[in-house]
Amino acid sequence: MKDYYAILGVDEGASPEEIKRAYRRLALKYHPDRNPGDPEAEERFKEIAEAYSVLIDPDKRSRYDSARRQRTSLNWRQEDLLRDLFVNPATRDLFEELLRDLQRHGLRFDLPFFHWVFFSYYPEEIPRRRTANIAVKRGLWALVLRGLRTLLKALWKHVVEGGDLHFYLRLDPEDLKRGSITLRLPRGGRVETLVVKLPSGLREGVKLRLRGKGKVRPLLPPGDLYLTIKMG
Repeated sequence: MKDYYAILGVDEGASPEEIKRAYRRLALKYHPDRNPGDPEAEERFKEIAEAYSVLIDPDKRSRYDSARRQRTSLNWRQEDLLRDLFVNPATRDLFEELLRDLQRHGLRFDLPFFHWVFFSYYPEEIPRRRTANIAVKRGLWALVLRGLRTLLKALWKHVVEGGDLHFYLRLDPEDLKRGSITLRLPRGGRVETLVVKLPSGLREGVKLRLRGKGKVRPLLPPGDLYLTIKMG
C-alpha cells in the first residue's frame, strides 16, 4: 500500500490546511511545465494528486488509516482517485480553489490541463480513448499537411521559378526608335545572342518577359528571362 503521508511529506495527524499546503508546494515543484520531457516528474505529479485526493477526503482518509493499521489493501485505482477530485463534492470545491491559487504562478493549473495530464483527454462528451485518438490524429495530420505545403512551395520555387533570370535593361531614345535591342547572354555554358523587340509605349519600371530564355537546367524546363526597363 502506498504511504500517502510520506508522498506528501506530512505527519499522520496533519490538518487539512497542512495537506493543502504540502500538495501546493509539491505540485509547483513537479508541474510538467517546469519539468518538460521528464516522465518521472509527471508520474510524481500524478502520485501527489492521488495522495491529496485520499487525505483531503475525510471518508477516504478514515478508510485509508484503518487499512494501514490492519495492513490490508484497499485496491484503489489511481485513475479513479484522480477522477474523484473532479466529481466528488467533498474534494471538488477544495481542488478547484487550490487550482485558482496555483494558476497565479503562471503555470497551467486549469481543469482541462489536469484532465489531459491525468486521463489524456480534455473534458468533453466524447469517450476518453476516442478523444485522445482524435487529438493525436489531428496533430499528426496537421504536421503532415504543413510539411506537404512546405514541400510543394519549395518544389514550385525550384521547378517553376528557380530557373528565372532577372536583369535591368537600360534603354536610350535610339533603342526605342529602332524598336529592338541586341543582347549577348551567357546560357548553358555558351553565349547566346538575343534580339529583344521593344514594344511602343515602353516606360521605366516595365518588365519584359522572354519565355524560355532563363537558366538552362538538366531534366527541367528552362526558366524565363525578365528585363526591367531603365530609361536614359
